[in-house]
Amino acid sequence: MKVYHPAPEEPKLKSVFKYNDYYARVSTYRAGHTISAGHQASLAAGKPKRIAGKLPHSMAKKRTFKENRFDIDPASTPGTPYFFTLKPFSEIEPEHFSEALKALISMLKAKKTQYIYMLEWAEHEKMPHIHLVANIHGEMSEDLEAFATSVKLHWSKKTCGSHLAEARQHHEPVYDACGVFGYMSKQSPDEFNDRAIATGKDWSVISVTGCSRGWKKPSLEVCEVSPEVGLDIKRGMKRIVEARGVKLSKVSKGCDSEAKRVISEVSPFTISGLSREESRRLRDQVIDSQPLKERRYLIVMRDLYHRAHELDSQEVKGEVERLLLDKGYDMRHMFPDWEKPKMSMAERYKTVPVYRLLRKTKKAIMAAREK
Repeated sequence: MKVYHPAPEEPKLKSVFKYNDYYARVSTYRAGHTISAGHQASLAAGKPKRIAGKLPHSMAKKRTFKENRFDIDPASTPGTPYFFTLKPFSEIEPEHFSEALKALISMLKAKKTQYIYMLEWAEHEKMPHIHLVANIHGEMSEDLEAFATSVKLHWSKKTCGSHLAEARQHHEPVYDACGVFGYMSKQSPDEFNDRAIATGKDWSVISVTGCSRGWKKPSLEVCEVSPEVGLDIKRGMKRIVEARGVKLSKVSKGCDSEAKRVISEVSPFTISGLSREESRRLRDQVIDSQPLKERRYLIVMRDLYHRAHELDSQEVKGEVERLLLDKGYDMRHMFPDWEKPKMSMAERYKTVPVYRLLRKTKKAIMAAREK
């Protein structure tokens, strides 16, 4: 049982688990600075370095796309979502590509069409291409196809001045939004930047990703959980991802082990393709398992305290007390019992009625099995 001090301190960590029909996300917030001042300085220097190096893509832009994709709900937004792949007909300058992209976005805004896009740079190609999801208004399939064709024609004319490039463009209705968004974000920023640098041109003038603000937002279920529950939920989500065959990699570079542990502790984790019911089940399973985990933790601390007492190590005993208090357990009233010598099985059988009953029950079960 948890026994708190009369005036418990505010928890250092706060975890939030939110989910809907498309994804689940667990986030942990820490009071104060999460990382060292030196690592903060290196992160702050990242954007000027990217600008100075004229790099078009970054992890921050990829995170922006992911945050946008999780913040929109194509199913509840009026219209029919279509997926487009738009490529220039021939090699053009970065400034020309940027102007054509801006013109395409302006055209979608004028038609009150919601959109989200992400650029990709394929291998052996000299320019990037656009992956675009646009929510097209209309009831009849003919109207939807006509608008989709007009989008491709508009892009073709802006990139090569002719409708001939329309044959290189692709569009189709979106039936699996999670799968499409996952496909759109598959490329790493480093791969994109390497191919941009190889051209010898300044591709930092292009906008790698963008999203309109008229999408309907998904209805989220949000629950605040303890840091321990949040960490166990994150572990459960990672097991689900690994079961899908996805290899997880750590991205905290240039840190010592303690900084990596702290960053991992508060790093959010998101998984797509998890239904609302599956997310609830995962949350409930983790919460239901906490009492058993707490009991196991107290048993470990008890044994550690008893061993320290036998070795007359006040330092270890003080450390055990600190660890317990950090978890919210004030067990000082139990320390005298923990210091007592452990009883043998025969002594426990004579003095502990519950233990005696358990032994008799186990003996009866074993005898019944032998018969």
